[in-house]
Amino acid sequence: SPTVLGSIKLRFSAIGTTTTSTDSDSKEYTDAVEKSIVVNPEGVFKTTTVSKVFRRSAEDASETFTLNAFPNGLSANAIVDTYSSFITVVGDIMGPSIQNINKFVQIPMGCGEQNLLLLAPNVYIAEYLNSANKLTSALKTELSNNVIMGYSRELTYFHPSGGVSAFGPQSDKSASLWLTAFCSKVFASAKRSSESEILDGVSIDATVLKGAVDFMISTQGTNGAFSEPGVVLHSEMQSQSGDKFVLSSYAALSLIETVASIDDPSTKTSAQNSISSALEYVASSLDSVKSAAIAKEPSAVY
Repeated sequence: SPTVLGSIKLRFSAIGTTTTSTDSDSKEYTDAVEKSIVVNPEGVFKTTTVSKVFRRSAEDASETFTLNAFPNGLSANAIVDTYSSFITVVGDIMGPSIQNINKFVQIPMGCGEQNLLLLAPNVYIAEYLNSANKLTSALKTELSNNVIMGYSRELTYFHPSGGVSAFGPQSDKSASLWLTAFCSKVFASAKRSSESEILDGVSIDATVLKGAVDFMISTQGTNGAFSEPGVVLHSEMQSQSGDKFVLSSYAALSLIETVASIDDPSTKTSAQNSISSALEYVASSLDSVKSAAIAKEPSAVY
């Protein structure tokens, strides 16, 4: 049995001789074959990742820190001589994902939900690359064109109420609060990027943002909580945003980001009142939400 782990080379050779009746000298023949086998340890392979974000300043060019993957020590069941570790240093807050960022740059298409899912990365990638001084002119043009197409397509799914749904007013009885909040956040970011010349040729109508804000406010109850009047088909987009507590938090966040891009004083005032009411509801509900989560999942840590 093997005594070491890893790749082990095995060499097999054979030697033979032949003698004929007419030749008193024998001839020797040899042949060999070499193969490698990989010896893996028994048990189940497990990995632990520890991350650290640090920034060097002009005053202090170095920083000392400790990365401890096993703060409680190695498991008693760990197999001896199977531990290993490595360190990767990436000079970007996005880490290795920045290497594949082009995979997120796609032409928006599909229904109101699908279109928005493909539109949003174009806006946020443009903002990020610009802040990192990595936005090339070619990519800027591509991202801008994608945003223009996605924005124009998304408008076809808006309702007279100011909200948006997956298939628009022709098919859906009501707009979706969650989708409208998501759309409003993306449109507001696109508007800021256009005004900052991060994106070229992108023109977001302020009345569209105002309509979205008005619709979101209309779905808010007297206790500050928001309710979903519509339907979200791709529920996986929401994570836990379908919950009233989380939905109200998400709607408030969307209003905070959107109201900064609206000039109408009346809408701003209404939005600020709505945000205050929503935050009061979230704050008053936080303890009960934590208790319910802990009761549901005893191992949860808060």
